[in-house]
Amino acid sequence: MIPFSSTALPWYQGIRPSRPEGAAPECIHTAFERQAGRSPDRAILVDEGGYLTYAGLGSAIEARAAALLRRCRGRREQAGVGVLLENDAERVITYFACLKAGLPYVPLQPDPRALTDSVSAQAPLGALVSSQRIAADLPAPLVEGVTQLLIEDEEAGPRPAGAGPAFPEPHPRRTAHLAFTSGTRTGVPRMVATDHVGSMLSHEWRSRLWPFDAGRDVVGCNIFGIWDVVPALCRGVPVVLIRGETMRDPFALTSAMVRFGITRIMMTPSLLGACLDCGDGVEALRRLRLLVLCGEMVSPTLMERAWEQLPRVRIANLYSTAECHDIAGGELRPGKETTCGVVADFAEVHLCEPEDPSRLVPVGSPGRILVGGGALARGCHGAGGEGGGGFVEVDLPSPDGGWRRTRVFDTGDLGRFHAGGELEILGRCDSGLKIRGSWVRPARIEEVVEAHPRVRRACVSAETGPRGEAELVAYVVPEQEEGAPSASLDRELRSCVASRLSPHSMPARFIPVAELPLLPSGKVDRRRLSLGARVTQASSRRREPEDLRQQQVPAAGGDLQPQVLAAFRQALDDTAVGPGDDFEARGGHSLRAIRLCGILRQA
Repeated sequence: MIPFSSTALPWYQGIRPSRPEGAAPECIHTAFERQAGRSPDRAILVDEGGYLTYAGLGSAIEARAAALLRRCRGRREQAGVGVLLENDAERVITYFACLKAGLPYVPLQPDPRALTDSVSAQAPLGALVSSQRIAADLPAPLVEGVTQLLIEDEEAGPRPAGAGPAFPEPHPRRTAHLAFTSGTRTGVPRMVATDHVGSMLSHEWRSRLWPFDAGRDVVGCNIFGIWDVVPALCRGVPVVLIRGETMRDPFALTSAMVRFGITRIMMTPSLLGACLDCGDGVEALRRLRLLVLCGEMVSPTLMERAWEQLPRVRIANLYSTAECHDIAGGELRPGKETTCGVVADFAEVHLCEPEDPSRLVPVGSPGRILVGGGALARGCHGAGGEGGGGFVEVDLPSPDGGWRRTRVFDTGDLGRFHAGGELEILGRCDSGLKIRGSWVRPARIEEVVEAHPRVRRACVSAETGPRGEAELVAYVVPEQEEGAPSASLDRELRSCVASRLSPHSMPARFIPVAELPLLPSGKVDRRRLSLGARVTQASSRRREPEDLRQQQVPAAGGDLQPQVLAAFRQALDDTAVGPGDDFEARGGHSLRAIRLCGILRQA
């Protein structure tokens, strides 16, 4: 008899290792302080400006925590500390300072419009930590009535002996983070409240799954920021903080990885794909002992390229969400399906019928992923309270063999369990899609495109691009008109989308079609639409990757314009790109910029 898909049932209990018995959960910052006390003179944190020892880092953390308490006196439990800094030592100092001061850490992204809308709606801040350069560009609504602390302030320097407020007693259940998600379910970022316990369960499990070697390992951190920094610092392993501009330049990234001797790094599958397009990037990746992929589905096409170019690198897959912390993880191997491995020992995962959370699906069948367990977030903060936002209570199996009312997070993801207990992610249950690490809503893109006066209907879907990465494709039924070339419509639609939606919502291609084929149910037949477009494209201006590879960049010398233009066409997989075109308007983004740099360098 095929068992049902729940980690609470006996068949799964015998598959995954049990969590080792240990001391009571502790706070994140106290775990760091305990490790720092063992080797205070060890150089542990490196960024572009230099390095800090454990002792130097601890001193800076204490000074900033004291400054925060002085600035936030009377607001301690009411609001968090917004942090808007580069990915450097100052951000790490501020993170641990917030925790030491008992103040929730609120990481912010440098997008003024998103900052203003999200923060004002969900998280009125008690304080904002930034730098003089960044603060100069902040919108007024964000900073009105908010205590600001600039890292250049003298108050953030060494604290006089005996001065400043006393630090609160550590409490693992105190709110540690108020983190904005990428809008998994609604397309609108939400603020999730998490405590120290969930984070420490996750950090400890990941460190057991992929053990550190304190004598050999150096961890490179960027995309996943603090989440990747903490477990290394708590185990005496040096951390190199890589700035965003370095991650976007494959040659700067290569240089940093080699210069600092980085042996472990976490990145999105999309970024890995871009690095595999760059010869120098591949050479740097070959030096790694462990490469962890997270944030997106891992395609078989990408892994085939990775195994071919990185045959000796351990590559792992991690499935996590802000609401649940880490959920599942495991190594990827040639010849095996690209699963996320076995569920974390502190998490409970149940796969149910997409429309009925009370009915579990059999092992091997696709089901909606519900996650519970000790690392579950408190809920959504701000508008709507700490309930809702995907947190629900349903009747599910319990480890004691019965059934009980269980609080879980409905991820909205579709997955299935393999007989060996590995969890495979199949995509989204609803229309939300993840593109280059951010959630987008195709329905919203369709609204914007169909609002254009030259468009009758539109359908947006995610498809596998020429290089195996996920990309958005917009199929457009134009209005009947004469004398208006399709190229001008393409430009107009790109301009329209760019003015109203985020860069991640820009379709890579706008494909004109005579009609949208329908299923008997009346829904768009996306399969027929995609197949029909491929036939049309065979004779269109766009070429498949094999054709583009034959169009090599001309050798150096003479007029540079044809050489640069050929590189742009190859990077964008589009032979119609011309000298006056806008890179982003033609479907360019950060990962294609990395690819472009690689092509130019090789030429």
